Amino acid sequence: MYLFSRDYINYLEAVNPENELKIEGAPIPDVGEDAHLVMLEPTDDGLIAQVQYTDQPDFVTSEVLVYMITHDSPIYAWCKGFPERESPLVPFVCTRLRRLVTSLPGEALVFDLDSREDTPEPVFRYPFPLGDGTVWISCGTDGNIYWAGYNSNSTLLAATDFSGEQVWRWESAGVVSLPRRNPIAPAIISPDGVFLLTPKSLLAIKDGRLKWVFESVRGEFRECTALADGTVLLTTWDTLYRLNDRGEILFSEIMDEPLATPPVVDDKGRAYVASAETLYAIG
Repeated sequence: MYLFSRDYINYLEAVNPENELKIEGAPIPDVGEDAHLVMLEPTDDGLIAQVQYTDQPDFVTSEVLVYMITHDSPIYAWCKGFPERESPLVPFVCTRLRRLVTSLPGEALVFDLDSREDTPEPVFRYPFPLGDGTVWISCGTDGNIYWAGYNSNSTLLAATDFSGEQVWRWESAGVVSLPRRNPIAPAIISPDGVFLLTPKSLLAIKDGRLKWVFESVRGEFRECTALADGTVLLTTWDTLYRLNDRGEILFSEIMDEPLATPPVVDDKGRAYVASAETLYAIG
């Protein structure tokens, strides 16, 4: 769930799938008016969080703080701070491998969620595989980290293991008539490859090879959802597409309002997307 508010909030509330309030007014550690929460990720045994402190005159300097709290204790299981630093990438947790991946300028940090140290060092620490143009990181069930970014003449996507060793790398500069376009979202992982979304194109890539490209003919792309059957749901400002595993349109629907949510699908194959005031069901 995401909570939007004009008011300052430093507490946590949680509901179960039946919308019953299970946690109410629980304070979020180390979040105050001089800091903002970058990540709050529940795990089976607690939660992982990352806080970014911002520069304040006279008394507070910027700092990245990552920590873990378990269900059975209100204090840190572990906590690590990086004074006078900022984290440029959105972090993520791979619960299957019990790893947290975050960043400092120009370098990736990988933490072990099960560390027994109070202030653990990263188990891996290495430069961004795509250099300064790295803008997104994500993780697949295959145990790879996917790095999306760009350089002066190419859109870039790379896969590495958690130690930073490259599995494969793809660059758009090797594709005729495919201009550089900056990724607008983390790599989207599917059972049969990876999708990279840019404002004007959706790229399907597998094992470092481009499978197909779907170009926008009506506005810029906004959201993309990969489905287990190999199809893709894709939105622009007011249009929902469903593509097959070859990048061909199965259907498209133009809505009456700007779309505000990522598209999803239910167990009957019906697609849903919403505007600020209307929920649309297709199929």
